[in-house]
Amino acid sequence: MSWSSAFHTAAVKYVTSRVRRAIAGLDVPIGAILKNDHSFGPEDIANLTAAFEAALSRLGLTDRKDPLAATVAKAIIELAKGGERDPGRLRDGALRILGK
Repeated sequence: MSWSSAFHTAAVKYVTSRVRRAIAGLDVPIGAILKNDHSFGPEDIANLTAAFEAALSRLGLTDRKDPLAATVAKAIIELAKGGERDPGRLRDGALRILGK
């Protein structure tokens, strides 16, 4: 393994651990759901979180413990598992699923 690939691997592991710790501390359903889901990398998680926050903003939801917030999070995650990574399309897709 070359020095640059070893450095890259170490950097990715560091960033991943920091993102996972940050998400674990978030008081949002998407953080709780993604905490034990290793399907997504740090960039993916950032996109999903951005889509989640944008969807909640469009819905006027401020209470992250509202059951609708959990439903939004699950819709976004399902769309992402289908391959979508763009935060805007994830947001719009989740809102369509909810009929909003």
